[in-house]
Amino acid sequence: MRALSWLRRTGLEDVRAATAVADVQGPLTPRRRRAMAAVFDMLWGALTSRLAPEDQDLFRRLCAGDAPENVLDDPSYYGYVTYTAFHGRRAR
Repeated sequence: MRALSWLRRTGLEDVRAATAVADVQGPLTPRRRRAMAAVFDMLWGALTSRLAPEDQDLFRRLCAGDAPENVLDDPSYYGYVTYTAFHGRRAR
């Protein structure tokens, strides 16, 4: 939320941000599946320790990369990922 001001404080000029949305729809290629499994782990993996044991088990069954019930293997899976890029230029 403060990235633009932080970048300006470094001396960058014309600092901007742009966000893009990528749709993810099954059936997934092996490469896309690996990428989405990494996203699941990055975003939620560390938080599972805060869940009740039965919810931790459910997360592993549905979202762990090698889980046989992984939602990413469902041909009707749909999700989306947002990407935000920040850019600026050095002051002359």
